[in-house]
Amino acid sequence: MTEFCDQIVTSQIIHDVIKRAPKVDSKTIYYKVYLKNTDIEPHLAWDTVKYTFEFVKIDLINGTEESHEFTRRFSHFEWLQNELEIKHIGRIIPSLPEKTKSYDKDKRKYEFVYYMQKLLNHKLLKNVDVLQKFFSKELRDFNDFQEYINKISQSKTIFNRIINTGAQFVTLFQKCVSLGNTQFIPRLPDQQDQYFEEVLKELQFNRQQTDIICSDMQKMVQKLFMQSKSLIISQDIFMIDCQQTDEFMKLKKISKLYETCCIQLKEKFIYQLETCIRDYDSAIKIINQHKELKDQINKDSQSINNITLGKTKLEELKYSINNNKQKVEQIQTNFIDDLPIFQQSQQIQLKEIQQNFHQELSEFYFSIKNLKQL
Repeated sequence: MTEFCDQIVTSQIIHDVIKRAPKVDSKTIYYKVYLKNTDIEPHLAWDTVKYTFEFVKIDLINGTEESHEFTRRFSHFEWLQNELEIKHIGRIIPSLPEKTKSYDKDKRKYEFVYYMQKLLNHKLLKNVDVLQKFFSKELRDFNDFQEYINKISQSKTIFNRIINTGAQFVTLFQKCVSLGNTQFIPRLPDQQDQYFEEVLKELQFNRQQTDIICSDMQKMVQKLFMQSKSLIISQDIFMIDCQQTDEFMKLKKISKLYETCCIQLKEKFIYQLETCIRDYDSAIKIINQHKELKDQINKDSQSINNITLGKTKLEELKYSINNNKQKVEQIQTNFIDDLPIFQQSQQIQLKEIQQNFHQELSEFYFSIKNLKQL
């Protein structure tokens, strides 16, 4: 159809990217997450939204399937995200939906499903302890999981205070050093920096292309939405005089088809594409973090050589350098390990979304055409 986006060039680009990418390892165990229902508990200041999902484990070798339901809220997802980011620095962790009062709660519940499914498809993260706890049958109840989080938080309180105090001291010291007259020599990019810079450009380009495709799909859905509104207005105008006629009933069915199609296209494809864009942002953020850490190491190393420091401050600065070096090594190892599969899965997902979107849109127009001919 003429109003469809031209997919030929984009599809060829995606095909070339997939062809160059490494093959995904075959799996014998699959995990699926399905949305079951949403429960809103009103409070004076805010509403507590509880999401109930179904977790399914499929064992292809033994031919077995296990499932159970579990209930979570947004803060539980935040806890999981925080744990993964702290313990697995450099891993490309899927992005969470935005947390704002004006955010569409119906949209968020679908994005939670995309988020969990991506974690369960990750070759390493799917087996980590925090994720196992998040999906566990023993902690499926909302209150049980909340109690588990509270216990974990309490056990970390004293340790975190010590760590945070040390981190705050190092940060304060670095600020004091930066206020001096020391002139820092800019860090010369090394081979690793050049590699990350090339990856950054590729990710930014892919993000831009995905954003364009998402924008085009949104325009199509918006066009359908406006047509649906026009049909509803026409339906209201002729309701009194024509509501018993065949033409009016046909108009009513067509209007309902438009409305249903808009909702399904958004839920199945638009929301999913928007999460893909945010995942690119997460990957880009890691590259920027890598650069910032190496720049900080360079400054701290020069501070040791150029400034007369007391023994305590010198030790604090050395601790900061060693800590940042460990983070840089973790990012280099984990990010490079994740990158090929991340790029391939993003492009495969984009291709599937495009194909299914246009197929469903074609089926919709075909249904409208048949209905008009009746």
